[in-house]
Amino acid sequence: MGTPSGYTFEQFLDATFRHSGFLPEATYVARVGDRYVATTSLETVNGKRDTLHVSYTGTLREFRGQGLATELKRRAIEYAKSRGYRYLTTDNDSLNEPIVKVNQALGFHVERTTIRGEKLLASSP
Repeated sequence: MGTPSGYTFEQFLDATFRHSGFLPEATYVARVGDRYVATTSLETVNGKRDTLHVSYTGTLREFRGQGLATELKRRAIEYAKSRGYRYLTTDNDSLNEPIVKVNQALGFHVERTTIRGEKLLASSP
């Protein structure tokens, strides 16, 4: 599953699991044998009692394309629905076509687009 680029593993853990909005009961994991191969988790959204957010979804590379992320997100959607939430939000990298397709198939629609740019100012001495 790896960590998003630019994150150390500890930063990833802090951002994904070690915060007040994390919902351990709304964290779903797929296991094959003794290996944990995919996960998705929900978190609360400050100031929005009717909304949950999919904070992270990831699948080990060799298990991608088998529907694991779709199934885990489907279970997260059912969790939110069964508890009366009206909205479920998610974010993803627009260049990650597989997760974009998963989200679209599950009924998520694009609400806004964020563009990130980078400019090299000078080479290192």
